[in-house]
Amino acid sequence: MAAHWETSRRIQAKRNAEQEAKERMEIAQREEAYGKHIAPYLGLCFITGDIEIRPLPTVMSVYEEGEAMHHCIYRMKYWQRTDTLLMSARDKEGKRLESIEVNLRDYTVLQSRGLQNQPTEQHDAIVALVKKNMRQIKTIRNQAI
Repeated sequence: MAAHWETSRRIQAKRNAEQEAKERMEIAQREEAYGKHIAPYLGLCFITGDIEIRPLPTVMSVYEEGEAMHHCIYRMKYWQRTDTLLMSARDKEGKRLESIEVNLRDYTVLQSRGLQNQPTEQHDAIVALVKKNMRQIKTIRNQAI
C-alpha cells in the first residue's frame, strides 16, 4: 500500500510539473497582447499610508498573483479582457494585500479581493484609493484609444 501511494504521489507530481510547464509556455505566448493593453498604465502608482497599488505588468505577474492569493484572477482569464485593468495592492514590505479589477468602460472597481477572496482590514482604504485616482485611469484610457 505504501508503494502504491508513493507511486501515485510521484505520478501526480509529474502531472503537476507538466501542467505548470504548459501554463508557462501559454503565458509566454500571451505576453505580447497583454503588454500592449497594459503599457499605458504601467506608470500608475497610488500610495496612501502603508498601501501601494500598481498595475500587474505581465501575464506572468497575474498568474503569480493568483497563485499567491489563492484566487482566480489568472484562471478566469481576467487578463484577456481589454476593458479591465488588473492591479495589486501591497503593503510597504511588498506583501500582497488585495487584487483589484477596474472596469475601463464605466470606471468602477468591479472587485478587490484578498487571500482566498476574503477582504482585508485595508479593503475600504484600497477601494477608496483606487476610486480617488480613477480620473488618472480614465485620462490614460482616453489617450490610449
